[in-house]
Amino acid sequence: MSHENRTALVTGANRGIGLAISKALAVDHGMKVLAAVRNATVVAETASAIGNRAEGVIMDLADPLRVERDVRDLDKRIGPIDVLVNNAGVLFSGAGTQVPVEDVQESLGVNALAPFALIRALAPECNREDGDGS
Repeated sequence: MSHENRTALVTGANRGIGLAISKALAVDHGMKVLAAVRNATVVAETASAIGNRAEGVIMDLADPLRVERDVRDLDKRIGPIDVLVNNAGVLFSGAGTQVPVEDVQESLGVNALAPFALIRALAPECNREDGDGS
């Protein structure tokens, strides 16, 4: 099934599952893929690995307020995003008392707050003032 007029935003698109999903959406389904990565040095390489229906975008998911701004900017520049793949995640290791607070903050930002911010930015109908989401 072709979805040539649809656009997908895939976070963590530069490797593993995110890269595989991005390729499938672009190649198998004909979607335009916005491949969101954190590191500016891999953005072009990531888009190239996915194919000609991909555009690399830099997103720092550790900052949920910036995520919402980035989505608004993408919407203005590219148009609506039809599909969201919240794939990015970070892990930290070590004994709880030895893990730096900054690592915990980053993990919460990328793993919990960023997906929420992305959903919120892409599904404004869920943000009705009455709060019931319907």
